[in-house]
Amino acid sequence: MSRYLSVMVCASCLAAAFAWAAESNTTDYTCFQTAAPYAPELDIGSDVAVVYGVDETFAGRVAGWREHGYTAAMMTGISWGGSLTSLVSGVDTRFRFAAPVYGCGHYLETTFGDRIRGLGADRADRWMRWWDPSVYLKNSTVPMLWVTGSNDFAYWFPALQKSYRIARGSRTLCVRLRMSHGQESGEIPEEIRVFADSILKGADPLPRITNQGRDGSLVWATFESKHPLSKAELNYTKDSGKWPNRQWESVPAGVEGKKVSASLPEGATTYYLNLFDDRGCVVSTEHEELAPPKP
Repeated sequence: MSRYLSVMVCASCLAAAFAWAAESNTTDYTCFQTAAPYAPELDIGSDVAVVYGVDETFAGRVAGWREHGYTAAMMTGISWGGSLTSLVSGVDTRFRFAAPVYGCGHYLETTFGDRIRGLGADRADRWMRWWDPSVYLKNSTVPMLWVTGSNDFAYWFPALQKSYRIARGSRTLCVRLRMSHGQESGEIPEEIRVFADSILKGADPLPRITNQGRDGSLVWATFESKHPLSKAELNYTKDSGKWPNRQWESVPAGVEGKKVSASLPEGATTYYLNLFDDRGCVVSTEHEELAPPKP
């Protein structure tokens, strides 16, 4: 039976990795993690090997485990690990999919932008050319699940949107209202497991947003889903300024057939829709920023 290799990316960051075997009649899998290269005494015949630690030896260590029966399955990372996940998705196309949590590219439009600019023009330009995930995301073709919260302190909506729009594979968004930023919050979303199972095991996928739009103050989205929706919500803010400080509100959205719609409250500056299926999983539309009213 094939064994699966799940890559954990971490560098003084919060990161996690999960893998589910694509061909198995069981629901329980064994897993171990290692930063060492392959060695017979380390190979315990596990279903999953998690290889972590990104440095100059990383590619060789992954190749060693692959040569001994492990195949790369998927990758997910939290915060800085999410950024690395999005970066690596455009470098190694052997992954079946990627699920960055919080992290993305376009670092100049995140909380880290001032630090990068503080390096000076030449060094900042070099950092962005070498290390910003946006440079590599344009080569990513794997399905991606982007998980974050409306008020994430580090990775803001504009950077996130630019990141998922340049990746070439299919994308699914999961933007929870006021989801906290942290290891515990980032590793428990059920959407990650469902997304993984749908690709690796052929299980029912998350709902899929097929289109979205706005007609005046009426916002809408169409969708496809193998599971019925339990509810939908319109999330909006009337604030501007720093993204983490904006106050978001939520109102119910109507569901009719395969369409969700809601009326924007007067004064809304940014909004998006969330769709919940009967498993409690959330998928989100893209956010839209509205032009301020003319004086």
